[in-house]
Amino acid sequence: MNLFPNLKHYSTYSWLVLVGTGVFGAFSWNLHFIIEFSTLINSNASSFIFIIFHLFFISLGSISYIFLFRNLDSFVLYLISSTTLCFSMVTMLFVNKIWLISLLLGIAGYSIGIGLVVAHYNLIYFFENPQMGARMYSLALMSIAPFMIIEAFIDRFARDKKWINLSFLVLILILIFSSILVGKRKFSLFSQEEEKVELVNRIGKYGWSSLFALFWGFFFTNTYYSTILLFQIYELTDYLYHFVIEVAFIFFLFSYPVGLLADIIGRRITVTIGFIIQALAFLLLPFISDINSYLLIFFPLTIGLGFTFSIISGIVLMFETTPKKKFKLDFSIHIIFVGLGMSSGVLLGEIIKSTIQNEPMYLSLILLFIIIMAVVVLSQINETLPSKKELSWRQTLRYILVFSHNGTLLYNYEFSANKLKFSRTNSLVLAGALKAMTTLIQEMADNEEQLKIIKQEEFSILIESSTKILTAVIATEELSETRERMKLFNQEFEFVFEDVLSKKIEEQTFYQSANLIIQKVFGERT
Repeated sequence: MNLFPNLKHYSTYSWLVLVGTGVFGAFSWNLHFIIEFSTLINSNASSFIFIIFHLFFISLGSISYIFLFRNLDSFVLYLISSTTLCFSMVTMLFVNKIWLISLLLGIAGYSIGIGLVVAHYNLIYFFENPQMGARMYSLALMSIAPFMIIEAFIDRFARDKKWINLSFLVLILILIFSSILVGKRKFSLFSQEEEKVELVNRIGKYGWSSLFALFWGFFFTNTYYSTILLFQIYELTDYLYHFVIEVAFIFFLFSYPVGLLADIIGRRITVTIGFIIQALAFLLLPFISDINSYLLIFFPLTIGLGFTFSIISGIVLMFETTPKKKFKLDFSIHIIFVGLGMSSGVLLGEIIKSTIQNEPMYLSLILLFIIIMAVVVLSQINETLPSKKELSWRQTLRYILVFSHNGTLLYNYEFSANKLKFSRTNSLVLAGALKAMTTLIQEMADNEEQLKIIKQEEFSILIESSTKILTAVIATEELSETRERMKLFNQEFEFVFEDVLSKKIEEQTFYQSANLIIQKVFGERT
């Protein structure tokens, strides 16, 4: 495994879309970690429970997306969501009435519920290779950290100068707009299958994944909400910025190492480690004599590290368990349950608020119990990181060629892991075999019995036909896994290039983006 993923095949336009999409996280995280709590503190609210409007409306936003907005232009919808979120956050800076703050929190949550689905849909092509998915997502988490740090400093040292915060939030919105509007010019979104919405049936189909999303949302919010309550109990709310800065630095420093670890040992293990670390931060509280120092120094470091593990691996696990052809519909269901889990995290925090002050260990015991349930749920979800056994078949692959049924070569690719190493004699045989493929395919079109394999001394040519194309894979041996992958490749190829194939366009330039299908189906770093 390479330490760093190969990023060269992503165009400048793709990176602009990635930046514009990732910055949405800066909006939503600044709201969640800083702005909503700071606003409630400044308004002298009797409780922080009002943030439940923000969290519950995330679920409502995702439900609305499924039934109302799913077929709208994703980029336009994303920009509208970003603008609405920015508007609600800016307005919160200038109001102090609880009912109005609650309304704005609801609008913000609704925008996030839509924006999260669209943002991740825009990122599908960046996470097609599961061998580097966690490292790719870690880059997004790293990029969010500086925005959190800046917002924390502004909130602490320029709270009265609202124009500074206003300018910063508007600057983020401008960055989103400029990146998306330029990047989308040459950026293709992943085609989606049209399907009737049967929400109950789909929730049942992804029951374990949905339950995991519920637990993940709970841990994400309950841990931080309980932290805020502790800061309130020990009169440390003026140092909230200090906590956020430490957590953000941990995000920045440890995101990539954690992503690398998740790409080695798997998502399920790393997300469990994250949950345990978060619970451990509270478990240590009864044994600490100087609570204030612990809450301001070691506690944020522990919470930040736990967040890093659980956020990266948890989101990647939800992302990778979602079928890409039905991503917008099925990932929305995950976000619905994430929002419900977040809301339950706040409710539990309120229920045990008085207990935390006297017996903080109770929270740790509750979290450990929920961790056990989460591990049971995780055990029912297939690990999305391929095992060594699953990867071994890839070592046999050499070339893949895609032909139309009349024999025209549409696409070819040489697998990078193993360049062809044949003897001179077999190299000539291979060259002759490739040259003869066009004639062979033309003959196969008129023959009811399809040829499936051509065997040579050092390699075999595996042939798999589908409705509109014929694929040939040159490999050192014939394996059943390769056959299955070829069938899947044909399905993906015909789905992605349906319009081009229907028009019988046979120029190879129209099919170069099939590299992304290679990456998805064969796990190849194209």
